[in-house]
Amino acid sequence: MIFFVLYLHSGHCVQPYPRQKSSWLVCRKCRAWLSASHHYFDEAIEFPGYPGLPECLAVHQLPEFLHDVHQQQFDLALQLHGSGIISNPLTVLLGLN
Repeated sequence: MIFFVLYLHSGHCVQPYPRQKSSWLVCRKCRAWLSASHHYFDEAIEFPGYPGLPECLAVHQLPEFLHDVHQQQFDLALQLHGSGIISNPLTVLLGLN
């Protein structure tokens, strides 16, 4: 299971089911908050950015990031960022089974 959040307040409303592995895609600026909340999540994956999302600006790293995410073969993605106009297509690019 993978959660996609870019703002800290997005993560406050989610508590994964305890028997499921949960990974969060987060911008670098959210990693400190996730480190403090590590007991809720198994893994934080740094999200480099995507065109149209100003929160993360390392868009040039997106191809490598997507390749790495595809290798992990996640089952489910929950997109928790904004209206989804930009982030829903990105969620599809994650290539989940």
